[in-house]
Amino acid sequence: MNARFTIRPKPIYGESLSSYLIRIGQLNQLTYIDISHLIKSDHRQRVHQRSSFKIDLFAQKFISSKKIDEVLNLDMSTWKSMTFSYLYEKFYDQAELEVSHELFFSGNMINTSTRSFCPKCLKEEKGVYKLLWQVKELNVCQKHSVPLRDTCPTCGKRQPYVFDSMANAECSYCRNKLYEKKDEHAQVSIEKQPTIYSDWEYLIDPNKKGVTVWYKDKRRSALISLFFLAQGEKFPFAREEIEALSADYKHSSLKYLKEKRDVKKSYRVTLPVILKVLRKKEKNVDYFFSLQVPIDYIQSVISEESRYEIGTCKAPWCISYESKRSMKRISKLFLKNDNKIFGAPYICIDCNVIYGRDRRSGLWGECGDIIELAWKKVRPMVNANFSGKSVCETLGISVFILTKCLGYLARHKLLLDDKKAKYTPSVIIQNPEDNFRRLMDLKGTAIYNASEFYGWNHKEYWYYYYDHNVQQLLHLNKENDSTDIASISESKETTPSTLKCNAEEREYLLALTNKYVQQQIENREVITNAEYSRHVGKGYKSMENRYPEIIKWLELKKQLVKELILKDELEKRQEKVIMVVKMLYFREMNMSLTNVAKYSGITRKYIRTHKILTEAIIKTRESLTVQ
Repeated sequence: MNARFTIRPKPIYGESLSSYLIRIGQLNQLTYIDISHLIKSDHRQRVHQRSSFKIDLFAQKFISSKKIDEVLNLDMSTWKSMTFSYLYEKFYDQAELEVSHELFFSGNMINTSTRSFCPKCLKEEKGVYKLLWQVKELNVCQKHSVPLRDTCPTCGKRQPYVFDSMANAECSYCRNKLYEKKDEHAQVSIEKQPTIYSDWEYLIDPNKKGVTVWYKDKRRSALISLFFLAQGEKFPFAREEIEALSADYKHSSLKYLKEKRDVKKSYRVTLPVILKVLRKKEKNVDYFFSLQVPIDYIQSVISEESRYEIGTCKAPWCISYESKRSMKRISKLFLKNDNKIFGAPYICIDCNVIYGRDRRSGLWGECGDIIELAWKKVRPMVNANFSGKSVCETLGISVFILTKCLGYLARHKLLLDDKKAKYTPSVIIQNPEDNFRRLMDLKGTAIYNASEFYGWNHKEYWYYYYDHNVQQLLHLNKENDSTDIASISESKETTPSTLKCNAEEREYLLALTNKYVQQQIENREVITNAEYSRHVGKGYKSMENRYPEIIKWLELKKQLVKELILKDELEKRQEKVIMVVKMLYFREMNMSLTNVAKYSGITRKYIRTHKILTEAIIKTRESLTVQ
């Protein structure tokens, strides 16, 4: 078959593969469909003209390298350079290329519906259509600086992506020439077009480097590089500092980075998003690929998910100690304390201690000095009859800080009775939140205004400041709301006091719930509300109202059991797929995705959307071929 065609002109630099096939066909009196059938890959049963654009995107999916070499005498590197294949190889690993969706990654940046062309180029090189003319953001010819067009100058109709008369530069409809008889195009300013051309020439150049793998694979590594660039190349990772990307995109793409199941495709890294950030930062594509991302930044991105996960209360005196049930997200995005920035801060509504995750270390801890200073250092010294002056000198703190600590300790009754009375106001005001609400509307510091308007000294101010309702007013913008993050507060009847009273029943029900969950996990059976109610002897709604924290935990376990069942099912299907591939091989049948789906009973869509199955097919094929 090496002499199949006697007329085989050489490809023109920059020409698209579809354009070249049309020219070859015209010279050898064959249609585009005829040529396509001669070089199509074995797994393709038919060639459709409506999907002819795909051959210019990622040709190796649709044509046989061996056949195109025999028929057209083109080696792989030559025909791949006539397509966008090298663009995708810069962002995809080899295993991903087999199941990748080219149109999804490139978005709407490539025109796949009509054929774009430069009239002057067609006149000079009749029937040669450049690959980059199909890039939508390239709207001017690089050589002649005239606008590219996709309509016939005579009849005005848009030209299809592939049509046989394009080899003669003739309109698909009226058969008039696509280049104009008179030179009506004046020179136009191309502005940013040279930079855009340079970017796309880099993307399709086989000799230019692709994404450096920082983490797992090229796609996820490209996402890390994108974050680093969008953050101004600063570290550690902080999503609040990332520009040009929406909050939804950052949140969901991070889930994709960590291989979560429920991430939409639209939130994975794509070429339009990368180019958008590069253009905003006024950088070229080669800058993106040469970017050196520090290891510390990569680690901070990988561990970022835990930065927004709720920790437990660390206050030993709190009834919610080592529990999340009384945590409530406060209104601020972050808080600063002792030269540290704490992201996603929470307040424990039982002890009024504020927590957050250190943005640098990612560790959950107190955003303040109640536990480490007031509880661990000030309280023992005050109870041991140390004077205020001695406490300040020993601990190296100011009187102001000491008074603040004592206000908290007295308010929460953490001092001995005689010491507590010393630091408690002689006349206690009821509903101090009303006073603080007025202070919030005044200019100046609250502690100064409290002295001016209410005559409070520092001791009285800090005592009232740590009132339960005042803390919720200041940090939650609610007046008397005792709801909690874990859902204990979703029940209006449930309060810290009732929780303490029902502690024995709660522990008993928690033990029954845990036993039931473990049983379902071992048996790989779905957790249902009805079956759970029969097991614990209480209705699901009743449990939700009285013990919402148990139901919240149960819902998490429900999801876990579902994931385990899905994982087991996926492993069984993986074994089935491997078995089918081997069967096809020994029967000397085509080991295509269509045949695998047909004989395994698993749909093509399911196989393509589950990486573990596609990798199993590829590895089994390779191992059998080697054997």
